[in-house]
Amino acid sequence: MRRKIPFSIVTPEKVIYEAEVDSVVAPSYDGQLGILPGHSPLLAQMVPGVLRFRSGDDEQVLAVSGGYLEIEKGRVAVFAETAAMADEIEDERAVQASEREKGTFQGEVLDKQAMASMKKALTQLRLFEKNRRKNR
Repeated sequence: MRRKIPFSIVTPEKVIYEAEVDSVVAPSYDGQLGILPGHSPLLAQMVPGVLRFRSGDDEQVLAVSGGYLEIEKGRVAVFAETAAMADEIEDERAVQASEREKGTFQGEVLDKQAMASMKKALTQLRLFEKNRRKNR
């Protein structure tokens, strides 16, 4: 029998996802972090980007805007500031947010919060566009 990883994604507002999965790939401060069953305990800082997890032939992707990933006792928990499943990202809202962030900060020195906001909007837009191309 194939081993699975108990996996959860939690934001300050709610539990986004909770199930057993085969693998997880998360955007970490040091690059993409791949997790399979039996991974060593770990605490990693996540950066805004695309988080992927697979269960059988089904791969899910979502945009996260940073947070932490913890592996403890074989369980993987993602604590994200925000998280949106690919099919939840609306094209018009993603484009508007991206354009708004680009226009707001054009020619300015960005502080950490502004940079995070811009990265979040661009990540969601990239994920939406990738998902749209895949579903054509």
